[in-house]
Amino acid sequence: MNRLFFIDKSLQIPRVSTVGLAQEETAETAYKALQDMLRFDRIDIFVMGQVDRELVSARFENFKFSYRNPKLEFEYNQGFASVLQERAERKEANQSILELAYHLQVVYNDVNYPALLILNGILGAFSHSKLFVNVREKEGLAYTVGTQINILSGLLRVYAGIDKDKRLTVLKAIQREVRKIKSGQISDQELEMTKKMLLHAVQVAEDKGRNLVETTYHQELLGPRFLNKEKFTEAILAVTKEDVRTKCSWNTGKKDLYLSRRHSLSSCSLERIASLFVSKN
Repeated sequence: MNRLFFIDKSLQIPRVSTVGLAQEETAETAYKALQDMLRFDRIDIFVMGQVDRELVSARFENFKFSYRNPKLEFEYNQGFASVLQERAERKEANQSILELAYHLQVVYNDVNYPALLILNGILGAFSHSKLFVNVREKEGLAYTVGTQINILSGLLRVYAGIDKDKRLTVLKAIQREVRKIKSGQISDQELEMTKKMLLHAVQVAEDKGRNLVETTYHQELLGPRFLNKEKFTEAILAVTKEDVRTKCSWNTGKKDLYLSRRHSLSSCSLERIASLFVSKN
């Protein structure tokens, strides 16, 4: 899916690399990459727990890190393309996979960000979402189905594990649930449950060390744009059904089944611009 969605070649590579790239590496190239990382890359170090700060600082000073100031971009803003990309692959797998990619026009902590999180939760992120309840539970069209948002790269991914013969049926079912949100068919229960789930996720995250490190890192990275727990809670509770429908508007038209045209720069309308179908042999 990354190869279909992203224009930037570096973002097309999976986070765990590829078999071909891994086979090209040797012990020498791996060691050189490590040395280059220690000499040139930005390194953020987080230490958790009750520790002796002076002792920890002294230990890290032994590394003798030199000054480095790499030019890093933490947010990726890809221009919208009106061409729908589609691809089908065959692989050895237990089930077929249908993936859809939607282009986001929202950045972290802009005016539409809380509404987008609610939209994602109602569409497919939680067990009460439209895709899970209707496509998986009621109609039995998918073994698994859901959505994921990467707000820093502008990608909303819809995925479904399915029988290969049901690809078109599942695609139409997903598009039907998307149209429901476009037309404002959101119940009070869906809205309130999504808010509760999002706020609960924030509460639970505070009990996990990894999440605390990520939160600290985001605070350092985003500066004044960072949403702390209090501001996040306030923003989520303030979202209405009309916010989800209008602020995250999805323009309809002749090509509504395949993509929706950009409405305006201030909207967070989603355009499906890539589809990937992986069929088991």
